[in-house]
Amino acid sequence: VEVGSEVTSFAVDDVVTVNPVLSCSECSACRRGRPSLCEKLAYYGMIGVEGGHAEYAAVKAANCVKLPKEAPLEYVAFGEPAGVAFHAINQAGIGDGATVAVIGGGPIGQLAAQYARAAGAERVFMTEIAPVRSAYAEKIGAVDSVLNPVDVDVLEAILDLTNGAGVDYSIECSGGNRSGLLQDTASQAIELTRPEGTTVIVGTFGAPSELHFNNIVLLERHVVGAW
Repeated sequence: VEVGSEVTSFAVDDVVTVNPVLSCSECSACRRGRPSLCEKLAYYGMIGVEGGHAEYAAVKAANCVKLPKEAPLEYVAFGEPAGVAFHAINQAGIGDGATVAVIGGGPIGQLAAQYARAAGAERVFMTEIAPVRSAYAEKIGAVDSVLNPVDVDVLEAILDLTNGAGVDYSIECSGGNRSGLLQDTASQAIELTRPEGTTVIVGTFGAPSELHFNNIVLLERHVVGAW
């Protein structure tokens, strides 16, 4: 609705999506071109910094990405979560013919499943507890099956679906710690991968996970984070 007096790259009524990362531009991560790993990382939506739920927010021009004015705004609003999911799939290195398990069917998980399919995955499985999210995944059509970890042993089911091999890649999008009937999702994601398979941890966790490193070492599995 308004631009600063020194802003020349944008005009009133432009449609933009916002990169929420606020970085120092001086630390080693920033100098490597990785501002999301900045030593002084901040972002829009933190306490004291207006975010996307505010009626109005002042955003640096450098953090705006201009989009066509005809772009549907409900799509534009997915810029940040879509970027998270896209980065996770890039971190995994998924290619043609791959088998993939996505842990968690929230917005990031739903997008990750679609990007995995677009990257060439032949089969995509998802774990999800909430029926509405399971139904949404099936409606989108990017997954071959959705497994409810309350109803089935996910590891047993994935091994059965992959002829005992495990998946090539698992994308952990839940950040779930062991509670009640549910398993620690980081450990679970690693166990679902085949020997030399890759697990990408996208979720953030409220408590430490318990993980036996032999599950990584003895099968030469790869584990990588995606922030």
